[in-house]
Amino acid sequence: MNITHGGKAQKKVSINIENSKIVNKGRNKFQVVTPVQGDPEPTLEAENEHDYRRFTDYFNDVASGKFDVFHERIDGRLSIKVMSLTSLPTLSRLGRPAQPYVMVFVGNEHLRTRPGNHPVNPTWEDQILNFIVTSTGSEAILMVMDDVPYSSHQHIGRVRLRLDDYIGNTTTEVLPLEIFGSEKKNTESLITVEINYDVNECHTTEPIFGEPLANVISRPSNNGLLIPIFVQRSIDVLRQTSLELDGIFRESGSQASIADLKMDIDKGENIDFINRVESMHDVTGLLKLYFRELPVPLLTFYLHDKFLSLADSASENITNIKELVDSLPQENYILLRELTIFLHEISTHSSVNRMTADNLGIVFGPNLLRPPKTGDAIASMFKAPSLYSAMITHCHEIFTK
Repeated sequence: MNITHGGKAQKKVSINIENSKIVNKGRNKFQVVTPVQGDPEPTLEAENEHDYRRFTDYFNDVASGKFDVFHERIDGRLSIKVMSLTSLPTLSRLGRPAQPYVMVFVGNEHLRTRPGNHPVNPTWEDQILNFIVTSTGSEAILMVMDDVPYSSHQHIGRVRLRLDDYIGNTTTEVLPLEIFGSEKKNTESLITVEINYDVNECHTTEPIFGEPLANVISRPSNNGLLIPIFVQRSIDVLRQTSLELDGIFRESGSQASIADLKMDIDKGENIDFINRVESMHDVTGLLKLYFRELPVPLLTFYLHDKFLSLADSASENITNIKELVDSLPQENYILLRELTIFLHEISTHSSVNRMTADNLGIVFGPNLLRPPKTGDAIASMFKAPSLYSAMITHCHEIFTK
């Protein structure tokens, strides 16, 4: 970001955020107003709307006390039922009636509704989105988007929910949307949702989920394996029983069963999946959850931009992709290799299970190639699937070590 103070460029500006507020000073510019009078408050300018929203969202959370430095691990189960949108902008940014849908982000997970039945006042009857929440201080971001055929999806507006405010309750909320391109929330554009959020304490001494990969595989409890032991057992049982399972990794398992499995694995229990689960979709859901919750994705943050730059012509850039993969930390390389070769094996049964490399890339790509800043997730999720699809297809050329 470019920062000016009194019209002169500054390398560093110190601001006391507590009890301060932001005043908009024009497109992507804002001024910090502090309770202490003195020197003129600095005027900050973001390079683009995305940076502006990311910084001001964070600033407002800190200033209002919503930002929690310490997060406690929890076993949270969240369901958001999207019911309706009201008084959306009449036309999309492309100048035609919109096809609105709602995308909900919780942590690194995102789910969406189907497109609504009306461009301005759509309603839904059965759009319930279920999430597993693993720490206090989490939030849900509800993005209203325009389902544009043959084009990038356009953002219409959003609202943010601090989930700690909803623990233990079923609440119906009618919330004002912040319409993109507007400086403040639009009091006429509303979203109606039903929120159900139950939380249990997570008693664990050596958790697996949400922990750095290197830490997990170095523990004595991992029995010297080079990937987490439960991941190896999950792949083994799926390889034995489910290569032709219809919709494998696309179909959702039971959220309750997945949450129970996760808690038991974090407690150190060895799970007998064949005798424990009613559906192997629960095992695939557990694996997807594990990769979503890795604090650093398998393809790493520092290589994110380099991988993403190869996505548009991924199949023609296998040599370059291999060079990047070879530079990954050893533990990342080994786990990525085992996962990708297994998914390639699944794709060879696509005539039965209907999961091609492209379909598997859609499921796994955005979780393996997450951006270092959460706000960039929407841009990345459109390119990551094609990159990882090519990696699945050409896995035997990429993983030669």
